[in-house]
Amino acid sequence: MIRLAEMFATYQSQFAAGAKEIITRRVEDIHIKHLHRIIGGDTPVAGVTAAKIQQFVDARSGEKHKAVPQK
Repeated sequence: MIRLAEMFATYQSQFAAGAKEIITRRVEDIHIKHLHRIIGGDTPVAGVTAAKIQQFVDARSGEKHKAVPQK
């Protein structure tokens, strides 16, 4: 059983350098951190359901960054 943290670690370690713009990788890292924080890095990938994703979206949309609501 693979967990989210393991899946993302594998993705990041096996990604070819220069295949994406640096800013793209930074934004991916930000999104991965949010997924770890809200869904949990220990969550099995098979346990990520549509309902779990909706909970993530609802949680993120209720957060603010520098007093600006997230979209």
